[in-house]
Amino acid sequence: MQHLLPLNDSDRRAIAWVRRQVWLLYPDLKAYRQHPDPAAKDHLAAGTRSEAGRQCRDTFASLKETCRKHGISFWEYLKDRVSGRGAIPSLGELIRQAATP
Repeated sequence: MQHLLPLNDSDRRAIAWVRRQVWLLYPDLKAYRQHPDPAAKDHLAAGTRSEAGRQCRDTFASLKETCRKHGISFWEYLKDRVSGRGAIPSLGELIRQAATP
């Protein structure tokens, strides 16, 4: 996360939000590393804490798989979208192009 470089105020706010989320998880991770508990491990491995977290995980997994199928770097695609450059076509456009004979 120390390598995230904001391009504008919106990016700065987004990066600050991500950092806050990581620090919210930090005490749980630190406690687990100090006192590993199989039950706690099962809880952490079971998935996300909320429906929104599950939807976020599923969305990113779907984006990653779609990028892979179309030969695009997932991280490059995300950077392109966040920066607003538009150098990489949208996934919808790539899917339409692949479906067109």
